[in-house]
Amino acid sequence: MNSETITSMLFNELYMLLLQKSDTSFLAQFYYADEQLNCIAAELDSFDGRKDPERCTSLVNQLRHSQDEVLAVIDKIMYTVVPESSRACRDYRVKFPDDVLHESLAGQLWFGAEVCFLPARH
Repeated sequence: MNSETITSMLFNELYMLLLQKSDTSFLAQFYYADEQLNCIAAELDSFDGRKDPERCTSLVNQLRHSQDEVLAVIDKIMYTVVPESSRACRDYRVKFPDDVLHESLAGQLWFGAEVCFLPARH
């Protein structure tokens, strides 16, 4: 294959992907957000960040953004499926200072998930 054929194939793949991403259902939104997250995570795993720290920093930022997108879709699904009246009471939140409270606990969730997978240091 020559480079023109490869470029044409890639363009067609991208075009089809963009058409499919126009699906606004929650399942489709979750699928594409999760796919993006997995692609970035795979790229992060595939190289040594010490050799290209700028690229590593960029990918980590993209990873965090993608994680937030996945959680945003999950939030949308939750708010649609679980009505406001049947959610658990959150009165306990008054005990926390304002600077640690957020409507979304995305940062704390991802921090906890990352800590669970860190290698143990001896």
